Amino acid sequence: MLTSLAFRSTPGFRNGANYASVNISLSTTMFGDETGAPLSADFSSNIGADALLVYRGAISFAAPISDGFEYIVNFDNAFRYDPSMGNLLLDVTIPVGSGVDGPGFFLASYDTANSFNDGVYSVNSVFDGAATSGIANTAGTITQFTGTALAGAVPEPATWAMMIGGFGMAGGAMRRRRASTKISFT
Repeated sequence: MLTSLAFRSTPGFRNGANYASVNISLSTTMFGDETGAPLSADFSSNIGADALLVYRGAISFAAPISDGFEYIVNFDNAFRYDPSMGNLLLDVTIPVGSGVDGPGFFLASYDTANSFNDGVYSVNSVFDGAATSGIANTAGTITQFTGTALAGAVPEPATWAMMIGGFGMAGGAMRRRRASTKISFT
């Protein structure tokens, strides 16, 4: 279960920022593979059936003190991500009319990856909170997700009893002696 994310600051750009309103959603998508099925420029086409709004509200990032993952957002709702179902899609929306401010803050504050086949693919529209489509590219903000691993299924006590009983009966059957039969010809 993913419970938070953190953006890495760009070395040399340690700025804080305040966002009046941000919506962050996660989903699983079959798109985003640079060599096969890239993301669509139409935002809604990329969203998976398991989309979940994990955070809604104001965000205030203090200026980081190091070049690490210090822009942190703790989720209101944990997201269950199964990598076998596809790629993780991070959807961040700043609604129209929301303020963004901060001393010297701009997009370069977030460190990005931008190499073909680096596993990063994005679609963005930076200056229009009402946009329904954007520009697709291989740049993406370096993001760290944290959470907890889900434990595998643990059998119930009745299941354990049946399993142990079955092993016991199988062992007993293997151990049981067969009656010997003698045949004599006279």
